[in-house]
Amino acid sequence: MVQKLKTVGGGLIEAESMIRKATESLASAEADLGASRLNSAVSAAVRAGIQACDAVCLALGGRRSAEPDHNRAVGLLT
Repeated sequence: MVQKLKTVGGGLIEAESMIRKATESLASAEADLGASRLNSAVSAAVRAGIQACDAVCLALGGRRSAEPDHNRAVGLLT
């Protein structure tokens, strides 16, 4: 049995907000990497990827994943 994906609705305003968050997270990852804070850099880079995925899903489909398992968000991109 396939479980239904939990989502949260939104639109371009939410997508723009999410892409700003992704940009900030990426900047944090780059700064952490430059300071050899590798664990923090990886965490921030992963967060940036998730936020960017959410931004694309909101902009193109009007919803983003609300699942604790971020792997399930892939279904929204296809």
